[in-house]
Amino acid sequence: MPRKGLTLIELLVVLGILGVLIGLLLPAVQQVRQAAMRLTSVNKVKQLTLAFLQATDERQGTFPELEYWPASLHLGPERADVFKATLPYLGEAVVADWIQRPQKDPFPGSLYLKVLLNPGDPTLGRNPHRFELTETRYSSYAANAWMIREGKQITGCSDGLSHTIAFSEHYSQQCGNAYFFYSSYTRYRNIWEGFAGPAGPAYFADGGPGRGENPRHSGDDYPITVGGESRSSLGGGRTFQDRPRIEDCDPRLPQSTYGSGLQIGMLDGSVQTLSPSVSETVFWSLVSPNAGEITAWE
Repeated sequence: MPRKGLTLIELLVVLGILGVLIGLLLPAVQQVRQAAMRLTSVNKVKQLTLAFLQATDERQGTFPELEYWPASLHLGPERADVFKATLPYLGEAVVADWIQRPQKDPFPGSLYLKVLLNPGDPTLGRNPHRFELTETRYSSYAANAWMIREGKQITGCSDGLSHTIAFSEHYSQQCGNAYFFYSSYTRYRNIWEGFAGPAGPAYFADGGPGRGENPRHSGDDYPITVGGESRSSLGGGRTFQDRPRIEDCDPRLPQSTYGSGLQIGMLDGSVQTLSPSVSETVFWSLVSPNAGEITAWE
């Protein structure tokens, strides 16, 4: 009489073969997924940089401010910060208008803007506070504050647009207990927000003289000139962190999210990847818009 079905040994052999095949396929699938996420992030850096350039062009070549000053503070005319000026060119004009208002009225929609979130950011989803994701304003991309402070205008970036970083990847939250938002007005709302750590706008290289005593910014690394070369103000050859563990994240520096270099948006609208082995001098010369160093780094 013919045997029906499989014996236990035959079944185990089939399962073993399937297990081997799955084991061979999973790394390839993961690589494809990582490549897709990396490409998505590159596109977001590109969009953000081009939107910033559009906002700058609208202002006759003058960069948006680092600080947002609403008229309600009675500190002079209203001034738009980087994100308030840039978000309308990303299709988020309504959000840009609302996030700067001093009142606490709930926003009729989501403030969790995917266009500013890097799918490779390992800190996303780690929201220990009482806020829903729709209420948060995290950004995985940070603007180069030193470029804005020192350059002030496109014409002030004498090192060349292709040699000046405009935006960089950056962990969005719980980075050394710091939180990065797409709103400079957040720093005046920390008590209302209830965050345990310092919260501030998503900028990097936002240290140096004149930055005040805000705990989020007073310690930021920034370029200094030593022997005619740009160096880290913190010393030790610091540049950026290449996908660090969350517990090792240093909020004073940018972080890459894919472990293969830092994605940066240049002031000419291009997107480049800085190698983890980039020298201190090259990195900080790219942060500075007018240090007088034109470095062959690509």
